[in-house]
Amino acid sequence: EDGSWPSVAHQQAYGSAALACSIGNLHVGSILTSQTMLDKAFILGVPRDQIVNFFGLVEYFANQAARGPLPPSVECHVECSIPAGENLEPLPFAIPECSPGISSKDFESQYVSEPRVAVFRGFAADWIATEKWRNLSSLVQDHGHRLVPIELGSMMKSDGMKEQAMSFRSFVTSFLVPSSQKSLWTLADATDVSFAVAYLAQHPLLDQIPELCRDIIMSPRLCSSPPSHRNVWIGTGGTRTPLHFDSYDNLLIQIVGCKYVRVYDTCEADSLYVIRGTSKNDISAQVNMSAVNCEMEDFEEHPLAKNAKYQEIYLGPGDSLFLPARMWHYVRSLSTSISVNFWY
Repeated sequence: EDGSWPSVAHQQAYGSAALACSIGNLHVGSILTSQTMLDKAFILGVPRDQIVNFFGLVEYFANQAARGPLPPSVECHVECSIPAGENLEPLPFAIPECSPGISSKDFESQYVSEPRVAVFRGFAADWIATEKWRNLSSLVQDHGHRLVPIELGSMMKSDGMKEQAMSFRSFVTSFLVPSSQKSLWTLADATDVSFAVAYLAQHPLLDQIPELCRDIIMSPRLCSSPPSHRNVWIGTGGTRTPLHFDSYDNLLIQIVGCKYVRVYDTCEADSLYVIRGTSKNDISAQVNMSAVNCEMEDFEEHPLAKNAKYQEIYLGPGDSLFLPARMWHYVRSLSTSISVNFWY
């Protein structure tokens, strides 16, 4: 009823069935359908590295088939800077900015050993993706036929969000193109039901489409060890990620568009009303989610949150934010946005 899988075995069975369907479609020459089913198998948890040769074969022929004859072009470009300052609320508790040229040794001693949040302006300004991915039409041209999992709606609302698999082209044309008509999404926009909010959230897109890896640095120099996970986040303006923490050190890189991030230190946990789920399939069972609705707090229901101290920042293209493990954070997109984060 809640949309979750009855068990891991059910999800694995559907993944295996999608893989078998992909093999069958390739056998009869239905290349693009084969790629779609293979992407579905990946989304359902079939590891690419276990079928790397088959994946590469299908991907090669599907890319050729998708590029000719060419489908209608999609025009979608995102602004390359944070919106003008007068359009943004001032930040009274701004996170101090650090030099993007800080040495790995100093970063380790100043921010990792004694965990502190840190912002680095322009850290990834020279990455290919920072400029190239602003032109979403080029991504559609190359990868529009690929199937991706999209969250529709908001986790912050009572009716929740729903996940739907769709082609990347459909995602861009149906959601990102309209979103990009607004240069700045306010909090009111984010909570307005008349606006369509959609998110490709925490998805291993770089594993699914390795060609994209050419456009970023796969192991940024501030990561003290090779990243264990690389996630891509692509969404409309107005996406809101509830207050939570991760169990890994986290380097968040803003590639396209802008985001607002609020951070609470681990010592504030007792004031953040941690949600404790009862179902094993409940996301809150991880005990890393807060019931506090950041920017729209109900202090009568959560009085302790009123005095919880936080820091905040606006991230623009090329900026980076270091979040130590278990540091609570909330994120809202101020525009159509693409981010990559590295857990290590």
